[in-house]
Order: sequence, then structure tokens, then C-alpha cells
Amino acid sequence: MDGKEIETIEVNKKVLTDIVDESVSKKLAENAVKQDEEILKLNNKLDLIAKNQSSMLDMPNVKVNEKDHALATYLRAFAVSQLDNIPIDKVLESFKPKYSDSSIAKIEKTMTTGVNVSGGLLVPEVLTSELIPYLYPNSIFRPNGAKVLTLPRGNAKIRKQTGKTTGYWVDENTAPTALTGITLGYLYLNVHKYCGIADFSNDLLRYGDISVDSLLIEDLGLSTAETEDTAFLSGNGTIHSPKGIKNLMDAGNQFAMTATPTSAKIKADLLKAKLLVKKGLKGNVNLLTNLYWLGSATLENSLLSRVNTQDFPMDFAQQLMTTGGFYGAKFICSEIVPDDELYLISMDKFIIGDGLQMNTELIKDAVIDVNGTVKSGVSQDFSVIRLIKETDCGLRYDKAVSLITGISGW
Repeated sequence: MDGKEIETIEVNKKVLTDIVDESVSKKLAENAVKQDEEILKLNNKLDLIAKNQSSMLDMPNVKVNEKDHALATYLRAFAVSQLDNIPIDKVLESFKPKYSDSSIAKIEKTMTTGVNVSGGLLVPEVLTSELIPYLYPNSIFRPNGAKVLTLPRGNAKIRKQTGKTTGYWVDENTAPTALTGITLGYLYLNVHKYCGIADFSNDLLRYGDISVDSLLIEDLGLSTAETEDTAFLSGNGTIHSPKGIKNLMDAGNQFAMTATPTSAKIKADLLKAKLLVKKGLKGNVNLLTNLYWLGSATLENSLLSRVNTQDFPMDFAQQLMTTGGFYGAKFICSEIVPDDELYLISMDKFIIGDGLQMNTELIKDAVIDVNGTVKSGVSQDFSVIRLIKETDCGLRYDKAVSLITGISGW
């Protein structure tokens, strides 16, 4: 190879090197532009989220309880992170215009205990427990004196009294008749699994103002309380559901209303219901505590409209209007109670057994069945929050409840 050929090769080599360098530089420049565009999009999304969060600052009537909404904020941050592929710490940073640094710090601290599962996130128990205060206000039983026990192993056997000690009067120098002792039975609690599902628009999760946190958590708490109370009231005790008080109570404490009702007959039925509970608790005034009537709004309205022969409100109607109850018991109005039934219960004889953990999970792109209609999170752009809790219930005294059935024409 002569010198001319070597020179030609060197020239070609230099040309190729220049072409490669130019191509690499161009590619790097294009990537940098794309990266800048992605960063701009990310910042725009975060700015939009922050703007919606901070828009509530100028509304003096809006109050946000940061402590109560840490769970909802955690779920929203995770949802936005997954939906828009934004680091969760960046999302939380965008929430700071409304939340205090300490509130966000609390959430960030718990992030390390969250567990990623297939399609979602298993929320830390410390945040899931914040659902409990939302269950209580919406529940019939929990806030009104029911005894709540924690079941570390998921089951418990509790002694219950089924009969009382009996003594006798005897003549002098006569051998006393043997006493009958307290008759005891057992109340068995075995937790049943409850699964609650709430679907939320992804746009609401992304861009809704801070009040969405309250909406999210309160909706889940309300639906959970309603489903739980329905089981506590009338559950049939299958393997899937607790047995409710209607099926736990003594059958002798259930009776049909008196036919062709009048105000006087209604009063007699109400007093009979109370007498059954009083006798069921052995007439012991100390046991006759936390009494509540459980009925529907329709039934409550009927009772309020009842008058006597002089066209004055009946005594139970007057008491209901002025004190919210009658004959020594408060009236709880709930639509889970059928219109044709009225319960009277000594609430602190009702036992609720809760499992140790209550799990909350957020799932994006879920497919759910709503009353036979299939909804797709992919096509309809929503995410699902699923709550799983375990619970059971029972009665310490089977006769601590009475029930009037077949109510009509009251």
C-alpha cells in the first residue's frame, strides 16, 4: 500500500468520524429536547395539581382535618403517581401548598411500610386505622354502647349467662332446699371477611381539590358501616356473613303487631316489647341499660303522627318529638331496618369482635361488577379502592332484644 492509498484511508476515516460525531450530537440534542419536554409536561401536571390543591386556601368556610385525611391523601398521591408515572415524592411535594410539612412528613414516613401488590398498593395499617372514626358516626351499633372486642386469633369463646341463681324461704329448723346456680352457656365469635369497593374517577383523584380526600374516605366509611350494620341486624350467619340480632335473639321475644292497629293498641305493643326485654334481663334494673329502638324513617313518621281520642299526640309521640325516644329508650332511625319491623335492644349486651388488621388497597385499571353490569377502569378511566376487614357479632343475653314484626297501618 503506497502513501497515496494511506492518505485516502485517513481522509475517509476522518469523514466517517465526523459523520458519527455529528449524528451522536444530533441524537443527544434530540434526547435533551425530549427530556426537556417531558420535564415541562411533568411540571405542568404538578402545577395543575398544586393549583387545585391551593385553590381552597381562599375559601374560609372549608376546613380540612389533616390527621383524619392522611389515608386518603396517601391513596391519592399513590393514584396520581401510578396514573401519570410521576414519582410519588413529587406528587406529595405538590400537595404542600395546602398541607403542613409535618402532615406530608407523616405520610412520607409511612410510605416505606406500604407493600406493592399486583395492580395496586397495600396501605400501611397505621393509615388504614384512620377509617375507624368514619365507621363509628355512620354505624347503628358501634357508637351506641355495643361492646367491641379485638380477636387476635380471629375467634373467641365468651361465657354468657342463660339462667340466674334461685333461693327459697324456709321454716325455722327446716333444711333449706338446694340453690340453683347460675346457668352458663358460651358465645362463640369467628370473624367473617368483609370486602368493600369504591370506584373513583381518575381525573377526580388527579385534579380534585383537597376536599376530595374527605369525600374519598367518608364514602368508603359510609358504605362499610351500612353493609356491616345490615349484617349485624339481619345477617343469616352463613360462612360468609355474621349472624345478626334477628337470628341471634330468643324467638319468644318476637311477636306480630296487634291487628287493626289503633293508637292504644300501638302503645300496648310498644310496652310489651319493653316488658319482654325487661323480663329477659331478669327484671334487673342494672342490666336494663343502653336501650334503643331501631326503626325506619317511615315508621318514625307514623309514630310521630299518632294522636289519642282527644286528638292530642300520644305520649310516645310527644316523647319522640322532644327527647328523640320514648319509654326510656332512644330511637335510631335507619333505612337498613324494614318498614314493617321495630327492634328494642339493650345495646351493651351486643358484642362485636374485630380482627386485628383492616387492609386497604388501591387498584388502577380494575374491572368490577356493579349489580350485574361490568365496568372497566381502562375504558371508563377510574381506579378502585378496596377495603378488607374481618368481624363477627353476638349477644351476651339472647333476650336482650325484642322485635315487633308485620307492622302495617301504624
